[in-house]
Amino acid sequence: MRNAARTTTVPATFRQSGAPVTPPAAPDPLETTLRSAFDQGEPVDADVTPTVESTPAELYALWQGMTIGETAATPLPKLLTLLGVRLEEVDPGDLSRGIAARFYGRIGDAEIMVSRTLPQADREPIVRSFLSCIGPDLKAMTERDPHAPVFREARVKIECHEWCTENHDEAVHVDDIQHTSAEAHLELPQPGRLSVPVLHSYISLEPYSRDAAKRVPHLVVTDENEYFHPSLPESLGFADSLVAFADNVRTMAHRAAQQPGSSTPPATPVAEPGHFPWCDTDACITTHYDERDGGGSYIEHVGQTYNMPLPDGMEAEHGQVLNFRLGANEAFVDDRPQVSFLSHGEGVLLDEDGADLAIANLEAALSALRAMRTQMVQGKQA
Repeated sequence: MRNAARTTTVPATFRQSGAPVTPPAAPDPLETTLRSAFDQGEPVDADVTPTVESTPAELYALWQGMTIGETAATPLPKLLTLLGVRLEEVDPGDLSRGIAARFYGRIGDAEIMVSRTLPQADREPIVRSFLSCIGPDLKAMTERDPHAPVFREARVKIECHEWCTENHDEAVHVDDIQHTSAEAHLELPQPGRLSVPVLHSYISLEPYSRDAAKRVPHLVVTDENEYFHPSLPESLGFADSLVAFADNVRTMAHRAAQQPGSSTPPATPVAEPGHFPWCDTDACITTHYDERDGGGSYIEHVGQTYNMPLPDGMEAEHGQVLNFRLGANEAFVDDRPQVSFLSHGEGVLLDEDGADLAIANLEAALSALRAMRTQMVQGKQA
């Protein structure tokens, strides 16, 4: 079993904004030309680039040569135009949690993304703080939301499930702690090429999620465009639908392979009146009431039966490892179909929820048996 408990660090996000301003450089022809083009007309859109061609190093030299007063007095749109920075307001979901703005790029070619929910009074100071750090080298910077909660560094103990494949060694936001299992893939094979992924699924657990359903182990089923988080009973129903789909595909493949005039598979039997589609009507038992009790009859419906064979050398009472039988008895108050589930002792009748739980337990047992079978061929360590 993997580690039962580990610790991780949840980091705080703090940033010191601003940068020293160097003394103005001596005027040169490039500076005079840029200033002339820059100071003409009204403020322009932020995504318009300067018309004067220059290298990032030359733009940076001009930027560093501006005095504090000149920088403060210059409207922000003109600064963005001069420095080649595009400004975009985005939805909060386009930025990481707790982040109000992001900068990426270098002088002459950069982008700033600002959350449109950030108050107007906070937007310009944050953008100007990014510009104060801009340079000829590529940079990536973020600024946290000044109104968001401040998360300090903390160490938390993580109880990890045996199926989890995460290492939990890296520091993350506490809300981002997640346990995930290995993935099961449904792929469409292509001869001579890579298979096309159709669906994949995995177990997930987010212990600090705001969604209570995600704070317990559950399945995630996704085609990479949509993500579904079914409950365990819903997951079993989904698995059943996949089995039925596979049976239909198999039937269609066999039918497609038939030559004209060949026999077709028999049609699905139609249920007899008073019986379920799954009934073995020859085995169903009809009991008639005595006329002294008002007369009438009821049926004990009998469906599919499965008796798991004993492995060679194993003995069990009644020769049973596991035995299932689907049935329904009209003599009972609750005459809905139930599964008779028994081994060599006393059995039990399972309703839908009970059958779902038994299926989950059997699947877990089968997974454990498969794992043991794999381990049987593993040799000793030297």
